[in-house]
Amino acid sequence: MGEVVSGATKSSANGIYQHVLLLLGDAVSLNLAVLGALVLRFEGAIPEPFLGSYALVAWFYVPASLGVFWAFGLYRRMWRYASLQDAGAILKAVGVSACFLVMASSLSQHPQPRSVYILNPVLLVVMIGGARYSIRVLLGRKRWRQGERNLGSGRRVLVVGAGAAGAMVLREAGQHPGLGVNVVGFVDDDPGKLGREIQGVPVLGPTEQIPAVCDQHKVDEVLIAIPSASSKTMARIHSICSRAHLKVKTLPGVYELIDGTVRLDRIREVQIEDLLGRKATVWDANQVVGYLKGETILVT
Repeated sequence: MGEVVSGATKSSANGIYQHVLLLLGDAVSLNLAVLGALVLRFEGAIPEPFLGSYALVAWFYVPASLGVFWAFGLYRRMWRYASLQDAGAILKAVGVSACFLVMASSLSQHPQPRSVYILNPVLLVVMIGGARYSIRVLLGRKRWRQGERNLGSGRRVLVVGAGAAGAMVLREAGQHPGLGVNVVGFVDDDPGKLGREIQGVPVLGPTEQIPAVCDQHKVDEVLIAIPSASSKTMARIHSICSRAHLKVKTLPGVYELIDGTVRLDRIREVQIEDLLGRKATVWDANQVVGYLKGETILVT
């Protein structure tokens, strides 16, 4: 129990530390964005009146902008999972912040040039957004390196389909090394993808070469990552794997992936419905036996 409390306390302290760093970084970015806009406007030689005017405006503009950022949740979001929705929040917050700058500056003795009001939010988005999305990139690389350390201990998986779903499988495997999935390569029938790489993992050949690729790379399992594949395609790939006595699994079909995401816990065995393209027909055995009893049957 003590270890749990200690871990929770440490996590809380880390969260506060990150918030403080972001807050201080944003305060610096707010000032640098305005100064950068002035430098661009005056080509490096900023007139003293504009600097003095901004120094007075900053006492209102910076705290007000930080309050706006807080209101838009820029300090509550988990930036390691940043998405387009988070980018939208940044744009909205910067837009409101820019309005504060215009309002405060217009009341000063030397209002800033209009070009500054345009350049400032552009620079601010780059700084604010860049700082946050770099968190996602750095943490993503850290998780990927952790996954690479565990490559030797996981199941060696060959992914069929070097598309969006296959890339998601690779990313999931790298971010969750505890699942023990080691993607050794892809196969795809698109000639334009052959020989290319996805996050450093090569496309090794077309689906016809699955047995040879699996033998060469000591593959434990084949994963079909083509949610939109037709039943004919699924049957062909499954047949290739079955003849080579390979273990094969698949992702859910496109209609099962309603949210458009791919997770490794959704991987399942290939089912008869995947090969037929429809639900399997269930027969009433008793009824069939009663109907055929005593009859001579020719099966064609």
